[in-house]
Amino acid sequence: MSSVVRVVLAGVIAVGLVPGGASAAPGDWALPDGGWAQDGYGPGNTGVNPNEHTITTRNAGKLRYRWSVLSAVTRSGCLAQSAPVVAGRRLFLPDANGFAAYDAVTGQRLWRRNVGIYDSETPKFAVSGNLLLSASNTCGSVSDPDVDLAAYDVATGAKRWSVKRDAPMAHMVVDRNVVAVGGGDAGEDRVSVYRRSDGTLLWSAAELELAADVSADGRLLLARTGEKKGSMAVDIVTGKELWSTKARWTVAAADPAGERFIVGDATGKLHALDARNGNTVWSAGGIAREDGTATIAVDDTRIYATHDTHLIALDAKTGKKIWDQEFLSNPLGQPTVAGGVVYAPIEDGWLAIRDARTGDDLDDLPLVGDVHGHAVVTGGHLYVTNGRVLDVFTP
Repeated sequence: MSSVVRVVLAGVIAVGLVPGGASAAPGDWALPDGGWAQDGYGPGNTGVNPNEHTITTRNAGKLRYRWSVLSAVTRSGCLAQSAPVVAGRRLFLPDANGFAAYDAVTGQRLWRRNVGIYDSETPKFAVSGNLLLSASNTCGSVSDPDVDLAAYDVATGAKRWSVKRDAPMAHMVVDRNVVAVGGGDAGEDRVSVYRRSDGTLLWSAAELELAADVSADGRLLLARTGEKKGSMAVDIVTGKELWSTKARWTVAAADPAGERFIVGDATGKLHALDARNGNTVWSAGGIAREDGTATIAVDDTRIYATHDTHLIALDAKTGKKIWDQEFLSNPLGQPTVAGGVVYAPIEDGWLAIRDARTGDDLDDLPLVGDVHGHAVVTGGHLYVTNGRVLDVFTP
């Protein structure tokens, strides 16, 4: 069966699948030095895997379906599949009943942990060393949710530590052997930082917003939400203020070197800031949304952005537009980049796969449909989920 036909069927009849497990995977596709350890690849939230050399512009349009993981069906609850994190040969994936670890090459389940489906929202994951970090909010409570930050052994799933926080954890980033989380409820916005090894609270501050899972070489860029406005950069380990500005920035990513923050503002402009002092390096209009958020991926030379129905490439040094591809479709979602290929999900549609250098279609574009979140590409594997079925493709 062709990859195009198989993908269309994946979320409908789930041929050859069993709930919570994977279909038989013929052959053996190695995962050499593969990894996607945080939601945005690494602490910079770049969305770019610079180490992918197997899936490239030569074969990204000709991938073959390999196997799937089907989440159990529940009548209600707040849990679902989301884009996985991958470290070594282990893939970590939430589902409707909890979360599990799988062999990232074959799909064989290694271990799982069940949670109360009415107790937790879909967690945010990150892998650091031998720990899987999980940030999970209470399902259903908006005004005062209970939240849990926990660490699990990547090999066995055994819980190593957990802490409670009296504010939601909308964002999480791991850097410098600490875990930073941020979020707010009806009471306050708060950023808290914990030691990765044992969950010890290192510092916590109110009336600050961590707008994305971003650390630039150990720096957090936070927006003030109290009486004092503007933004400030702090040391992720100590919380010490490094610089501040009257402008209110909404951070989206850092460059791979951690030298620049890439931020948006309420006018729809995207800016590159010097992470050392907050000075504006360049600005580009028509990239961010009215709330300042932006969906971007950042490599050493370019920034790839989706804005409404456009997929755009900018020069990372100057902010100048290199190419702009418009889709006759619904809006595009979070782009990711690997092996010289840009992957961008189309809302209620397929996964666009484009040449990162030119923005051109790749031959025999496989119709990977209804992608939830973003694509993950590592170790010669493309992983995509529609919220219930994770599909895996290789050359």
